[in-house]
Amino acid sequence: METKSQVQNKNSYYIVIAACGVLLGIVFMGQASLYSPIAPFVREKFNLTYTQTSIIATVQNLSSVAATLLITTIYDNLGVRKGLLIPLVCGVASALLFCFANGFIMVCLAGGLSYFCFALGGMMPASLIMKRWFIKRRGFVLGLCSAGSGITSMLLSGWISARVAASGIASAEIVIAIFVAVGGLIILLFIRNTPEEMGLTPYGSEDDAGQTETKKKKKVSYVNIKPLSPKEKVIMCAAVVCCGFTGFGAIPNFTLAATSLNYDPVFVGGLIGITGALAIGGKPFYGVLADAIGAHRANFVYMTAVAAADFLLFMTRPGMDFALYIVVIVFGLACYAITTVGVPIWTADLSSTDSYSKNLKTFQTCSTVGGLVSAPLPGIIADATGNYGIYYLMLGVCLIFAMFTIAFMYGRHTKRVSANQ
Repeated sequence: METKSQVQNKNSYYIVIAACGVLLGIVFMGQASLYSPIAPFVREKFNLTYTQTSIIATVQNLSSVAATLLITTIYDNLGVRKGLLIPLVCGVASALLFCFANGFIMVCLAGGLSYFCFALGGMMPASLIMKRWFIKRRGFVLGLCSAGSGITSMLLSGWISARVAASGIASAEIVIAIFVAVGGLIILLFIRNTPEEMGLTPYGSEDDAGQTETKKKKKVSYVNIKPLSPKEKVIMCAAVVCCGFTGFGAIPNFTLAATSLNYDPVFVGGLIGITGALAIGGKPFYGVLADAIGAHRANFVYMTAVAAADFLLFMTRPGMDFALYIVVIVFGLACYAITTVGVPIWTADLSSTDSYSKNLKTFQTCSTVGGLVSAPLPGIIADATGNYGIYYLMLGVCLIFAMFTIAFMYGRHTKRVSANQ
């Protein structure tokens, strides 16, 4: 028979798993976020055009798509713990390649490996693990996992910009390589695939067992739904692709958008640090809001704000510092939360337990495809117009479309479940 101390130690492993999820965001998602403050220096060092910088973004998004398509194969066959060795190696290799890059091709390869690490080691494994470990407060925990990348951006973006300006790209990338290696090894040491490996059940399952029959019926009628129809999948895929435009494009292109308006790269790198700090609160709050009022209603708060910021950036001109501060505040609080936290929650709400993994792979791929499709556009637009304004106008329009489309799908979903009660 287990002692009280042994039971408490086992129960504390829920906290350990949540912390591992946060570290997935800090390490594997965070290392990709550190390309943004380096991007202006890369462009200057290798004398790249805006179109070439967009090609780098295209390679990054292609790598994300490739990683997403391989996720089911890798994690089903290896398990999450062993599978995470792959993004660990890719993240370290990316940083080392940036150190020794001597031209456009090597920069593309390094950027591709960074985003392969991002997609394979970020929210997808976090979503799979947290769905197995948590029933109660899953949205909040997923928000914490996603917020990890914001911690990295907050703590390191400004420092990375200053270090690159003072000592060169290689000096900063060596630090990033060590950061990924050490952080990744800590994750592998503590993470577990299922709670059963620790003799536990999913957190919150005991609460479900103690609910009244009425409450259980109400919950089951919402969670255990029929698989999405092909028509519903097409509608959701279209919406998620539009969200991917913003999730993969808004903040990564912000430094280039601001520097095209003659703002100092170090100053802009500091602003990116602000987005990271705000994301630490914005992502978990999206999860809390989704748990409380539904993710489709949380979308109205978040997506409206981001679309408004997109339109403001479209109208921003040199000298309008206040506009940049407003934009980074909104982007930090809401932008990444829409895709990194929103997509797993939408998938869980609109999928049965059996179809969750398959649908999550589909929607995560659509999100990445959204970034891939839009990746060439900012550079092409900037080369033609001299700035990124039209690109951000496009992002705002697409996000409004996505917001109403997802709300429509939730309406269909809710009615269908009510009808089956």
